[in-house]
Amino acid sequence: MFTVDDDKVGAPGLVVLSHGLWQRRFGGEQNVLGQTLTLNGEPYTVIGVAPPDLLTPTRVYFWTQLARGSDNPGWQNRGNHPGIRGLARIKPGFTFAQAIADLRKISARIARDFPDSSTGVAAGGQPLLDNTVGGYRAGLGLLLGAVGLVLLIACANLANLLLARGAARETELAVRAALGASRARLVRQLLVESLVLALGGAALGLAFAAWARSGIVALSPPGVPRFQQIAIDGSVLAVTCGLAIATALLFGLWPAWKAAQPDLRASLASGGRGGSGGLGAARARETLIVAEVALTLVLLVGAGLLLRSFAQMQAANLGFEGRGILTARVALPQKNYPTDEARLAFNTRVLERLATLPGVARADLANGTPLDNNWETNYHVPGTPDAPPGQNPLAEMNIVSDGYFKTLGVPLLRGRTFGPGDTLTGPPAAIIDQAFADRAWPGVDPIGKQIELGGNKDKPAIVVGVVPTLKVYGYATEPKLVQAYFSARQNVPRNYVLLIHATNNPAALTNAVRHAVLDVDPNQPIWDARTLDDRIGLKFATPRLYTFLLTIFAGLALGLAAVGLYGVLAFQVSRRTREFGIRLALGALASQVTVLVLRRGLRLLALDLAFGFLGALALGKILGTLLYRTSAFDAGVRGGVAGLLAAIALLACWLPARRAARVDPLVALRTE
Repeated sequence: MFTVDDDKVGAPGLVVLSHGLWQRRFGGEQNVLGQTLTLNGEPYTVIGVAPPDLLTPTRVYFWTQLARGSDNPGWQNRGNHPGIRGLARIKPGFTFAQAIADLRKISARIARDFPDSSTGVAAGGQPLLDNTVGGYRAGLGLLLGAVGLVLLIACANLANLLLARGAARETELAVRAALGASRARLVRQLLVESLVLALGGAALGLAFAAWARSGIVALSPPGVPRFQQIAIDGSVLAVTCGLAIATALLFGLWPAWKAAQPDLRASLASGGRGGSGGLGAARARETLIVAEVALTLVLLVGAGLLLRSFAQMQAANLGFEGRGILTARVALPQKNYPTDEARLAFNTRVLERLATLPGVARADLANGTPLDNNWETNYHVPGTPDAPPGQNPLAEMNIVSDGYFKTLGVPLLRGRTFGPGDTLTGPPAAIIDQAFADRAWPGVDPIGKQIELGGNKDKPAIVVGVVPTLKVYGYATEPKLVQAYFSARQNVPRNYVLLIHATNNPAALTNAVRHAVLDVDPNQPIWDARTLDDRIGLKFATPRLYTFLLTIFAGLALGLAAVGLYGVLAFQVSRRTREFGIRLALGALASQVTVLVLRRGLRLLALDLAFGFLGALALGKILGTLLYRTSAFDAGVRGGVAGLLAAIALLACWLPARRAARVDPLVALRTE
């Protein structure tokens, strides 16, 4: 790694490679140390390779010395605030809060000493773990909660199954008890049976998880390595098997305890033809099914809200058109292109060369794409009072070529776009969005007005056009700042994005674009080539994954609840076969028997919906931060979910009711 002497102005260029880059570009060669690489037109010597488990908050391919660039005039300008990020290890005995307090004290001293440039500007920090995975914590917590609910539903089904099984084996257990088996021995036997069920289920679950892992990885957000590193390792196996055993013992203990205390006289006298194990057992089964279906309703409401939110995201109007556009980044080295004139000549030749490629309709460049643009600067409208230090309004900035707005399908509301008349020596031109115009000149035509950007009062920019406000922060966040654009002819960018509008498949142009740029400068590569649709899709990747998984969990829960409800009613029907036979023999109609069973199922369903909606209200408050243009208490979602659950539940109730109505009295009473 670097030494103190390496990290200073004038030191030779050194580089440490990431393990991935070493493997991909150098084949893992051991003699890579000492080799010379050309980075931004300058030679750098390879002095090390990082270990494979060194992960950073953002994807990094190599490291160089920071202080070598500290003589950059832009860094030395206090008003620029380049946004350097640091990593610090807190001393033993100190807390994170104390470290942040120290940073605030330092920031306060800087603001006191340099009020013009540093008032209102401070250093902040957060734990590295939060910086790395904090954006996924809420969603993963939601999924963990969904998994827990599905587990509870499965456990309720298991407990119901064991209760029913215990009731069906009432005579057998009574015989064992009559022959001298103790209650503890009966409980132990039933728990072992539960454990066998749990271990078998865990084995099948792990097999399914191994298969489903590839699907989760495929749906995960691109560029987030931790999703790609998901693996079923020893800790996952231990937790899963431990959870399976714990739930089997916990939810199998109560049914085992109930089944291990049979009424010997009643059980032996009935010969196994008794009721359903007593009123208490029947109520226990119904309580479990009410809880099961209520939890399912909670999951279904959550999945419905996320689906509605995701649909709103995809229907959101970003203000620009992303289809058919290939993007690629370019970074011009200072050494090779030291002046505006040199960079302008290169950029002009590249755009001209790209425009001649087959399949290219237009080619433009911009400092950043709408969703990746994060350059902000303060502004002032001449003729208005100066804001106090540190309180100047901010504008979202971008540098664009002449056809940028046409390429993105952004209409011009008034004025003109940039053109050849906007030269390096001419008056600065600016295009602003409608929000900027409304804020700075409400009710007045802004064309021809002046704005001072970045504290530059000597050369204000002249507004030449107005465009709509774009959603530069993505679909889920409304623009917080006004937006302004400079001409790439007057503010020639060094680092920018090419935007190539294709007539067919934009991704197929990647190699042609790369070679076109190399034709202009054989040493100038492009990087991060992807379609604009892909960049937009990155904003949808995480909510798409969460929505898909929660929907899967809700579907599993719905299936389990339907099976559970059907099982409870079917068991009750089977235990009441003689009763139904007697009713039918005495003249009851089949429809009356059907209604009798359905009435019991509908009573359970009413309780399910009541308790389920109470749980859904609590879930709505949790989901509020994850929803886009969707109320956590959306009546349409809740009504649709209630209707779906009611339909499934009615089907689960109707099948046992239909069976009860078809009981043959002769068959039912033959055993008497």
